[in-house]
Amino acid sequence: MIALFHATTGQGHQKAAEAIHKALLLEGYPTPDPIDTLDLMTTPFRKIYRKGYLALAHRHPKLLDTLYNRTDHPPDNSLSYRLRLSLGRSQSPGFMKTLQWLSPSVIACTHFLPLELLSSHPSGTGPKVPIVAVLTDLYPHGFWIHPHVDRYIVPNQESASELESQGVSPHKIQIAGIPINPVFSRNCSPAEARQRLGLPDCPTILILSGGFGVGPLTKTLQSFARSSIPCSVIVVAGHNAALEKKLQALSSGFSIPVTVRGFVRNMDELMDAADLVVTKPGGLTTSEVLAKERPMILMSPHGGQERRNAEYLVRNGTAIRVLDHTQVYELARDLLNDPARRENMVQECRRVSRPQAATLIAETLIGMDRKQGEY
Repeated sequence: MIALFHATTGQGHQKAAEAIHKALLLEGYPTPDPIDTLDLMTTPFRKIYRKGYLALAHRHPKLLDTLYNRTDHPPDNSLSYRLRLSLGRSQSPGFMKTLQWLSPSVIACTHFLPLELLSSHPSGTGPKVPIVAVLTDLYPHGFWIHPHVDRYIVPNQESASELESQGVSPHKIQIAGIPINPVFSRNCSPAEARQRLGLPDCPTILILSGGFGVGPLTKTLQSFARSSIPCSVIVVAGHNAALEKKLQALSSGFSIPVTVRGFVRNMDELMDAADLVVTKPGGLTTSEVLAKERPMILMSPHGGQERRNAEYLVRNGTAIRVLDHTQVYELARDLLNDPARRENMVQECRRVSRPQAATLIAETLIGMDRKQGEY
């Protein structure tokens, strides 16, 4: 049996686990629902872990970037490393109990927290349970690297090379992509999608904020108040109800159509309807956009992994970065007026995207599970 673990420090890790789970079910391989590791931790730890990351990302991105860089190294058995593992184990009363109850033959993790907790997982008298790390950003951080991990599934060759440079055996590394819901691998034209959704039939910009509704959406949307070209805007505020209400009030006087949504379950359709996507450079969201073959305008990253994601996407010609969010409209206008550049970005999206990643990962896990059954 395959066990999937994630941690909701952001929605990307959860979405990755859910994508693998869905792919396993489509392969006809019944698998328990993914487990949020934070639900197995003590309440104080869970609150600090979730809110701490969001607070750093939203209010102190430079500090987050500094912490990311200072901790980006393989485990070295240092005091700080041992203390981090010890703290995690002491705050996870339900983790080992859940493992014992599930008794999995393969464990796959889309966040590094369960990987750390598994460092003390006993093998018992039977065969060792393979542990798989499924990276959810375009580059690996040192927190993902552990001697007990048997397989690293990474997004691209650059990520694989970086793992090797940090001492991971190439035999442990598999390039498959970041797992996304299979629905993002099915595309239709923007005009067709807009007709189906009842949206204006004109060039459309989709602006995203992540599942928790963070980022400079107010300034970004405000830049479209001076639009001089026929276009429409869709803004998704995620779970942030206050932001959704604020954006609705802000857009009421615009001369162009603006559609404001909260948390949505049809993101694939909204991406289909868009000609451009404005987003923060999270690993999952940008992988979904790449699969939909839509050019991106990247809002300032929240430091750390998002900074490195942005660098990769810009370097590969799939996105452009904006440093001043009051200038998003000008960048969008220039792209809409330059179909040749847009088409080139679409081609680059097609080149680097891996829309079938979840299926490939599911096949790998099934193969490992069947091999375990041979013992």
